[in-house]
Amino acid sequence: MEPQIVVRKSEAGMQEVFHRHTDLSPKLRTLLIMLNGTRAIVDLEKSLASLGDLRGMLDELKALGLVEIEEQYEQSDAIGQGGQLFKR
Repeated sequence: MEPQIVVRKSEAGMQEVFHRHTDLSPKLRTLLIMLNGTRAIVDLEKSLASLGDLRGMLDELKALGLVEIEEQYEQSDAIGQGGQLFKR
């Protein structure tokens, strides 16, 4: 059984939501707002399918330091090849 990966906003992500320091696309901003650390990525993919490549977008937010993995398992299990957080 695959672990449920939950992602939440980092402190920088929370600041970004309130102060808009980064020029995020509307889709990335929407996703960032939706990440509250309670919904699994598989659930987000279903409800936010209209946003497109959710895992790729999460990789972008992670690279910007705006999201963090909610610690529910070994972090190394979630990191894909090439330093990507989410396998595609």
